[in-house]
Amino acid sequence: MNETRRCLYCQSSFLPSRHRPQQRVCSRPDCQRQRRTNSRRQKLATDVEYRQVVRDSQKQWWDEHPGYQKVDLETKRKAIARVKPVAHQSQTPWSKNPTILDWLESL
Repeated sequence: MNETRRCLYCQSSFLPSRHRPQQRVCSRPDCQRQRRTNSRRQKLATDVEYRQVVRDSQKQWWDEHPGYQKVDLETKRKAIARVKPVAHQSQTPWSKNPTILDWLESL
């Protein structure tokens, strides 16, 4: 039962959980995220009913939030408008540019 396995994503060795002996992916967050993403993608590709439920759920959300994209776009435009054009300074890194630092602090 103490057999080490190789993670499908990062190829590192790990001990499977004793509660889930068929575990094929290590517990690193990146690997788990990738496992969940692939699982959802496969489920969408193979399960017609699940795909329809996801579509209906997305449609319902967009119907309940009709102005979401417009508000988001307006917010981005306002943020861009607040930024003053900075003269090209090839030697000054952005992290030392007071104009950019002021703008970042104002957000």
